[in-house]
Amino acid sequence: MSLLALSFIHPALLGGLALGAVPIIIHILNRRRFKTMDWAAMDFLLKAAVRNRRRVRLENLILLAIRVLIVLLLVLAVTRPFTEGSSFAGMFGSQGAVERIFLFDDSHSMRAGVGNTSAFQRGKELLKSTITTLNRQRSPDRVTVMLGSSPRSGDRRITRVAVAGGHAERMLKQISAMRVSEGTFKLVDAIESLLEEEAEQSSPRVLHVLSDFRRRDWTTSDGELRPEVLQVLARFAQSGEVHLADLGGAPIQNVAVTKLVTKQRAVISGVPATYVATIRNYGPDVIKANELSVEFDFGGGRRAAAKNAEPIQPRQEIQIKKEWTLRSARPTAVSASVPTDVLPGDGTRRIVVNARRAMRFLLVDGEPSPEAYRGESDYLAAALVAPGEEPSGIEVEVVAEHSFTGRELEEFDGVFLCNVYRLDRDSIERLEAFVRGGGGLVFFLGDQVDPLLYNATFYGVGTEAGKHLLPLPLGEVEGSTENYVHFTPPGVDHPVLRFLRGMPDLLFRTIAIRYYMRTEPGASDGEGKPRVLVQYTDEDDSVALAEKAFGDGRVMMFTTAADMEWSDYPLSPLYLAMLHEIARYVVKPDPGGTVLQVFDPIELSLDPKRLRPHVRIVPPPDSGRASADLPAEPDQNGGLRFRYEGTDLSGIYTLEGRTPGGDPVALPYAVNVDPTEGDLRRADPRRIAAAIPGARYSGAEEAALLAAGSDDRTEFWRLLLYVLAAFALLETFLAWRFGHHHTGRLETAGKRVFVR
Repeated sequence: MSLLALSFIHPALLGGLALGAVPIIIHILNRRRFKTMDWAAMDFLLKAAVRNRRRVRLENLILLAIRVLIVLLLVLAVTRPFTEGSSFAGMFGSQGAVERIFLFDDSHSMRAGVGNTSAFQRGKELLKSTITTLNRQRSPDRVTVMLGSSPRSGDRRITRVAVAGGHAERMLKQISAMRVSEGTFKLVDAIESLLEEEAEQSSPRVLHVLSDFRRRDWTTSDGELRPEVLQVLARFAQSGEVHLADLGGAPIQNVAVTKLVTKQRAVISGVPATYVATIRNYGPDVIKANELSVEFDFGGGRRAAAKNAEPIQPRQEIQIKKEWTLRSARPTAVSASVPTDVLPGDGTRRIVVNARRAMRFLLVDGEPSPEAYRGESDYLAAALVAPGEEPSGIEVEVVAEHSFTGRELEEFDGVFLCNVYRLDRDSIERLEAFVRGGGGLVFFLGDQVDPLLYNATFYGVGTEAGKHLLPLPLGEVEGSTENYVHFTPPGVDHPVLRFLRGMPDLLFRTIAIRYYMRTEPGASDGEGKPRVLVQYTDEDDSVALAEKAFGDGRVMMFTTAADMEWSDYPLSPLYLAMLHEIARYVVKPDPGGTVLQVFDPIELSLDPKRLRPHVRIVPPPDSGRASADLPAEPDQNGGLRFRYEGTDLSGIYTLEGRTPGGDPVALPYAVNVDPTEGDLRRADPRRIAAAIPGARYSGAEEAALLAAGSDDRTEFWRLLLYVLAAFALLETFLAWRFGHHHTGRLETAGKRVFVR
């Protein structure tokens, strides 16, 4: 509220000006409380007083006016008036230079807004209005503007600029040129950087936080205020002021792609793979079935769409799948997108898929034979590399047991041990390291397997205790050529067995298992809990197939043999199908192309024998930026190290180079918006302000408060108190002078009369 050139912090208290009538009322009442009585002895005095009545009345009016003014000054001081005028304020106001710090939230969520105005645009207009006001006041304040997505970046920060004079125009141009980023609000990091600079500051500081106050930045998952946020704000409030300016609005409907993965551990060129996009409804409204279309982009103009088959409730996630076959064995950028809404950037998710030519498995044959299909791994190799119109995507290499010693495993995705008698300690250690690093291992047993030796070397029982590669410890061989057992139809849900759903039980009865090896009860050993997937139809429901995790790898064990010696399983259609599912399940996972978030640096270390030291980085095609040379630096291992920090936009960045032989190399990097930026639910800034000592809150509509703070506005309450004190002293003196301590002289009939 303003009165003439003045504004008031507490305008509601202006009603107290009515108290100025109190002295007048008291004066009137005092005049009427005396009863007039005639007294002959006083007649001559009254006649004398008539001649001095005008002077007495004037004295009373002076005292009355001073007392009314004292009341009015007291009320005005309590309302705390201030002005934006510079000349009058400079002479009488209370104004000092302060350091104004505007921490401007430019995170991706600030793109959202109401109507055609985003929260970020409202913040820019608020900043420009404040700079204009300070310049008009000829304020001595200095201003710092920090962008919250990169608070420590010098080129994205306006530091300690005096707003008076020509500096204001330059700052307004810089603010107009600001663009909302696709990063997150690094609130704690920003305030920590301000606290580090505190020792360099001598003037008072006021921190204005301009934000949409999204929950992800201010509260924990259970809705409580984040302790680290409150801590740094409270630390700043110990030496300065904190002002929270709310730029947000009501909840807005928003849909985001929060995750994109391949269902398979490895993608093989020419073999179908399933891509799974996770869609989250961040908005308050239900999305009906078949109302949302998800477009998958596999590069080169190859696209496919899928719709949600079920409604998506508010705050709910669903998965939408699409099967696609990549034809090239190279890194390929794949994306999933939903239609553009109030927050376009979070509607697309990108990954880099390293499509391989094939999965490679090493088959260790414990009983090889020169005759066809007489070796232990012959049926297995034929099943894995099955002929047909579509490639199986699997390559195998068969070695004898003794040739496995000293063999490097990094070129393979998995190892099958087929009726292997024993491995030396070095081979076991390399196998353990291979599986722990993500490789797959499949055991097929047989007549050469010694249970005691296997338990000692592969499970950890005995003096040669191994590392529990076996899912379960082994017992004795069971069965005969006369009494067959069969597989029991699986009753568990597992990726290897899902293709068996709906198959008749008769199919399992056609598989005759003559011999198998019993297992002993096992337990979790810290690497992974064993799980029984398939059992036999014997009286004890003995284990036919079991699995366990080992580090990042997977281990599976058949308790029968891979050839025809112990069963006719290799002749069943289930043999080929199940082995292909097992190969896809245990394959060493694709490390994937590099997937980053906005502002994460691109880093690459390569052997100079594989790449020339001259590479270029190509930004996303729609970014409008040109390619740039990327200098190479030597790393500690004698390789080349490349680093690029310009990932402030989402999209596909491509590192281009050449091998020493001159062949081109293109390595794509997927850079995404943080998926949690799509959560537009708001924290309560009033609650946050209440939790910080001395902090104050204002909405975006209260823009003037940015230019007014308890330490930085031109106020007059001190001046009013000084004037009030002066008038109080004057009133005391005059009251004494005019009152009963005053000695007056009256003249009547030529005689002097003294009256006390």
